[in-house]
Amino acid sequence: MDFGILCLLPPVFTIVLALWTRQTILSLILGVWLGSTMINGWNPLKGFVKMFTDYVIPSIGNEYNAGLLLLVTLAGGMMVMLRETGGAQAFAKAVSKKIDTPKKGQILTTLCAFLFCYTEPCLILGTIMRPLMDVVKVSRAKLAYILDSMGCNLASFSPISSYGPFITGLIATQLALAKISANEWGIWAGMLKYNMYGLFAMLTVIIVAFFDINIGPMKLEEMRARKTGKVLGDGVEPLVPEKKADFPEGYEPQIKSFVLPMIALFVGLFATIFYTGNIFKNGLRGAFMNGNITVSISIAFICCGIAAGL
Repeated sequence: MDFGILCLLPPVFTIVLALWTRQTILSLILGVWLGSTMINGWNPLKGFVKMFTDYVIPSIGNEYNAGLLLLVTLAGGMMVMLRETGGAQAFAKAVSKKIDTPKKGQILTTLCAFLFCYTEPCLILGTIMRPLMDVVKVSRAKLAYILDSMGCNLASFSPISSYGPFITGLIATQLALAKISANEWGIWAGMLKYNMYGLFAMLTVIIVAFFDINIGPMKLEEMRARKTGKVLGDGVEPLVPEKKADFPEGYEPQIKSFVLPMIALFVGLFATIFYTGNIFKNGLRGAFMNGNITVSISIAFICCGIAAGL
């Protein structure tokens, strides 16, 4: 099957549809359906059936993909727990006494990306920093830029994140197919120095945050947020509906609602890494190389959620 330039049709169709409808999931599904239709003789009905039987389900069944789906699901659960128990609000209230300008808010979010690079940055760091950034009147567009260009790129350099296991999972599959005996984590580490985009994207965020640089459409977003307090433009709907926590009467979130879950997260994360990587036999470096990172992060999210609930 040689489609030539037509092989670009599914991804281009998906991107255009996502920009037009702003429905990311639907656009991805239709893009996969189009690709499946092409592969199956341009038969749309056969393509629809084969999309699930031959492509989607087998991909989910892969141990790496299944683990990552579970990890992201647990990350969402942890995010909800931090919101519903007031942990994120307590953190925002505590630091807002010192962080009282948009510039300081951007700098703190940028620095916190280093602390949360082992998680899903856009989910977890966004949940924690969003209440604070709203208080100091930083637009959601600027927050999204920092989270994506700083948090996600930083996480791609961290073995303790969903990014590392995802990439090494792809590498391990190819090594197995090629019957090459090598450590996928070693290959991943050797790739890092070539990630020029990630390095320069993070450097740009640091410069933008520390000097409070706003250009073009971003400047318009920031000026509106600072003058009116509206962090979202008119008619803009977040992809994830925002729901404020409904606290019982007289309940005041305390900083321990944030600190204790974070401690539980760190303890659960490193304890599982050291256990699955057998730190006593392999040493510290060997534990990280041989530990099950996906399971470790998943257990850390569960520990954090339980601690928040308690």
